[in-house]
Amino acid sequence: MAGPRPAAGRRGSPRQRGHGPDGRRAGTLSRRRHRRSRLRRGRPVRIRARERAAGVGRHRRRDRGGVGAGVASAGCRVSDRRQHRLSSSRTRPARRRRALPPRDPRREQRRKRQLGRWTLISGILVAISVIAGALLSRNRGSDAPVVPPPVATLHAADAATLTLVDVRNVLDGDTLDVNAASTRLRVRLFGVDAPEVGEPCANEATARLAALAGDAVLLRTDVRQQDPFGRELRYVYTLDGGSIDATLVAEGLALAWRADGALRDALVTIEEEAHAAGRGCLWRE
Repeated sequence: MAGPRPAAGRRGSPRQRGHGPDGRRAGTLSRRRHRRSRLRRGRPVRIRARERAAGVGRHRRRDRGGVGAGVASAGCRVSDRRQHRLSSSRTRPARRRRALPPRDPRREQRRKRQLGRWTLISGILVAISVIAGALLSRNRGSDAPVVPPPVATLHAADAATLTLVDVRNVLDGDTLDVNAASTRLRVRLFGVDAPEVGEPCANEATARLAALAGDAVLLRTDVRQQDPFGRELRYVYTLDGGSIDATLVAEGLALAWRADGALRDALVTIEEEAHAAGRGCLWRE
């Protein structure tokens, strides 16, 4: 007797087509177990074409939804983590800077005044350094030594005892012709004794006196006003108050007059210093 025929649309019973009682194909579970056993033994497993196209390696995690579902879920997890990092970095609140206390206007003004004061002091120091360097370089290039202001220059402060005259001619190292109130006078420097014409150092003393005198000088009288030759005895000063007598003695171009005079002691001291230092043509060895 023939059994019941299968329902329409089915090609056979589950038993005949290899399906199990739950509707799945028979042998699927056994094949998966066999594949895992081969992996444990170290044997290679052939990767299906669709799994290779999906980028799934040989050692993949098992997912209930199948190979495609596992790949999709893994991709979703990766994209979710990346999106979470990007969103968290974008939404991170910016750091707030600590608010500075308000500035005191008085303190700011005091700071500006101090800065201006130090700037002015720095400028003055730089100017002094430049001027000092220029003076030192100029003095090094010349034979004339650096001479400090002699004591005799202090006596030029009394303007009432000084007379302004025009220089006409320089005769030697201690004599010159001047014009005083339309009167021509021959003046002999009271405090010095320079070499005479034809003697050693005479030309140097004459040239130096002409350079110091220039076009005009200041004359100062003393107790004795004339010498035996009728020349006017005067202490001679430059227009800025420098003693020409003291300068000639300090530079070793003339001797100090030791007989008399209000500035005799000061000029003698200057001569001794020039002699000890070997300055000028008189004391140079």
